Amino acid sequence: MERSEHGNSSDTNTDCPFQLLCILKLHTYTRVQVSIDICGVDHPSRKRRFEVVYNLLSTRYNSRIRVQTSADEVTRISPVVSPFPSAGRWEREVWDMFGVSSINHPDLRRISTDYGFEGHPLRKDLPTPTSSWSLQLQVVFMSAKKADSFSIERKKKKRKKYKNITEARNHTA
Repeated sequence: MERSEHGNSSDTNTDCPFQLLCILKLHTYTRVQVSIDICGVDHPSRKRRFEVVYNLLSTRYNSRIRVQTSADEVTRISPVVSPFPSAGRWEREVWDMFGVSSINHPDLRRISTDYGFEGHPLRKDLPTPTSSWSLQLQVVFMSAKKADSFSIERKKKKRKKYKNITEARNHTA
């Protein structure tokens, strides 16, 4: 365990993240209650190119634990939704961004990209946009006098005219 400004922290690598996360949640000396997030990393030069990182928090012991596992394009990881219900959203994001899917995930669908999007945007082998993509902008110029007159007219519509201050006070009451 390392001591940091956010409490104790520890890193571990595993091929069985589900079993390890269940142990960390139930063990007396860890009592991990929260899955802070799950993120992915793409290492194209590795045989198992994707790394899935689980960041956990034990509020009881003020400690953070990072569990890492590796996967490739065809390997599916076991979901950790049953011990950590909030992990469902993070697993969906890892699948959407990197293509690392979970076995029997209850709700594996796109979360950050459009349903018509092909591929996974955070993969390093995703083709880059070509120069044929054009970005068209429409800029509207308005004179400062016109903008000022518009705001003054809005203020006039909101303001009601009263003869004296007592009439205004009586109207609001």
